[in-house]
Amino acid sequence: MLNPKLYTLLTVAETLNLTQAAAKSGFTQPAVSQHIKALEAELGVKLFIRKDSGIKLTKEGEIAVKYAEKLLAVYDKLKRELGKDTVKKTKINLGIDENSLPKSVANGILNLVNNEQNFDIKLVFDEVVNLYALLENDELDVIITDQKPIKTLNGKLLLSNPVLVLAPTLNNNVTPTIELKNVYETPFIFKNDKSRALFISSLKSAGVNVKKLKIVAESSTPSTAINLAVAGLGYAVLFESDSLLDLKDGKLVPVTIEGINPSASVYAIYKNDFKQNDFISTLSDFIF
Repeated sequence: MLNPKLYTLLTVAETLNLTQAAAKSGFTQPAVSQHIKALEAELGVKLFIRKDSGIKLTKEGEIAVKYAEKLLAVYDKLKRELGKDTVKKTKINLGIDENSLPKSVANGILNLVNNEQNFDIKLVFDEVVNLYALLENDELDVIITDQKPIKTLNGKLLLSNPVLVLAPTLNNNVTPTIELKNVYETPFIFKNDKSRALFISSLKSAGVNVKKLKIVAESSTPSTAINLAVAGLGYAVLFESDSLLDLKDGKLVPVTIEGINPSASVYAIYKNDFKQNDFISTLSDFIF
């Protein structure tokens, strides 16, 4: 299968709207943003720019879309000539830690199952302790979890998604670091997802009484939290993947809180004798 980031590029170019592109592609909006960021890093150019009315392709983006369309057309022709049934699929039993993975990862795995032509993937959802037992008994090939692999197993970091504290650039009094003693005076805007839980947990570990935090707003979407922060209501606490475009456009600036560095990590864990390195690479393309 072609790199899924190319499909994402074409979908964003068609809709010029990240939310619509996410709905059409089956990925989450953070995953779509991550795909575009990864492509821009690989190609060394900016593909989209943010406008008041939405996003727009750059000249380099238009060139990239033209070649992506050609690649897709050639690949479709290849599949038609060969026939899907001529491709022998490798069976993979994939264990999913049902208690810890963010929605974007789950959606990425489902997209992998639905679109990957080289692997026949069976999903097993369970608690991580049970997944380890299945892996040990060779009933699973790979486990996806947010826990680091134990020493006797191999593991690859698929995703590191730090939680950022974002201040509006219109606030000229923003300091790069907030001391813990001043955290109670800082107005926070939370998105109700794992970024909030990780941030609160880190503050608790640092001895902060989280009940005394100044929470001015909570949102179910990153866009609302970002808009409130840009308007100057407070500091948005979000995963980096939820705020990439707004950071690039200079609307928000990240600040640090003394001794606090929460991050969500996702690992692929497998035995030393697992030989399907191409499957691990494919996982990396789908999980953002």
